[in-house]
Amino acid sequence: MISGKESEPSPRIDLVGAALEGADKGTRQTVQKRVLHRLRAAILNGQIGAGTRLVQSDLARVFNVSTTPIREALRHLEAEGLVEIDAYRGGVVRTLSREELEEIYNLRALIEPESLRRAVPVPKAVLDAAVRIHEQMMSAETSGEFATLNQEFHLTLHQASGSRLLVKMIGLLMDPAVAYVSASLRARAELWQRSVDEHSELLDALRRDDVEAAVSIQLKHLQMPREVLELE
Repeated sequence: MISGKESEPSPRIDLVGAALEGADKGTRQTVQKRVLHRLRAAILNGQIGAGTRLVQSDLARVFNVSTTPIREALRHLEAEGLVEIDAYRGGVVRTLSREELEEIYNLRALIEPESLRRAVPVPKAVLDAAVRIHEQMMSAETSGEFATLNQEFHLTLHQASGSRLLVKMIGLLMDPAVAYVSASLRARAELWQRSVDEHSELLDALRRDDVEAAVSIQLKHLQMPREVLELE
């Protein structure tokens, strides 16, 4: 998924149709939320790859809806950093360059230790919320679900920093890389358990108010996708 050279022509929407087969069935969600959920899941699970065109009219036909909820879902995915909106090509699943990914993880390694230092001592309510997410991750069925919960886990802990700006900055860095975290999990299945284990270690350190241990664990945790994606 890392772009090292000029990209080839975008895959056609028939790939999207295959990934979203049955998308209009068995849900009580609003139309827009249903479309958003299915598209996000398909991107994060690797069913819709980087560079795939997401044409509103074609997606409306797949979901059997008007183009309005499709347009709203694509805008939401653009805000999450998963899709780029092009006036001529419509939506395109975003591709990050190696340099962009390296910068994302370098910046996270600078910002997240400061956030954790501000967060300790972490309130019990925040720790309890993080534990609940941690438990959900252990029963996640797809890499996309796991990666999304992983982001929620870390942002929940960072909320305890008391800095909305720090949390927003970390979220903005994490959003476009979620698909690559998911890809790293698919590439190396052992990373699922390693991630869970490191989350347990992080929670234990935060329960002890051991700031430096928590920072060390978090920096080690950030190495996982870097290893798989062969970043510096």
